[in-house]
Amino acid sequence: MSNSKVFILPSKQSKVKTKHRVDPVYGRMMGKGITDETMRSLAERFENPTNEREYRDKIIFLLASSTGLRAKELVSLRFSNLIESPEGEKLIKYVKKGGFISFSVISESVLEEIKSYHEFIGVLSDHFILSLPLKNRQARLPISTRGLYM
Repeated sequence: MSNSKVFILPSKQSKVKTKHRVDPVYGRMMGKGITDETMRSLAERFENPTNEREYRDKIIFLLASSTGLRAKELVSLRFSNLIESPEGEKLIKYVKKGGFISFSVISESVLEEIKSYHEFIGVLSDHFILSLPLKNRQARLPISTRGLYM
């Protein structure tokens, strides 16, 4: 036996083009979504609300960031749809895109913030998020998706 080495040269067909990969960095957008830096700044911004609009925005932020629900799903949340799981977690039942029923875990701290928001505005309602008061509207309504976007 000889100790000669055999070198195999790659053929032109076996070359595969690869995309340049970038390691994820905190604070950099890597596709759809919000960066970690933006989430931290929003959490700091909503930490101490002083008026009803800031309180409502804090509730929207807490619900959206903790549950990952879509806008239409957020505006439909109600206290009457809360369920306790066998493990003791609080679940919220909602209608998903396409009309399917689904459940999401909601933390006790978020529920307490929602209750304190309702106490702050002086309204008892089944809906989590309510509209802001207007001079020509006496009763508060559940917030609409358009109101949520604004």
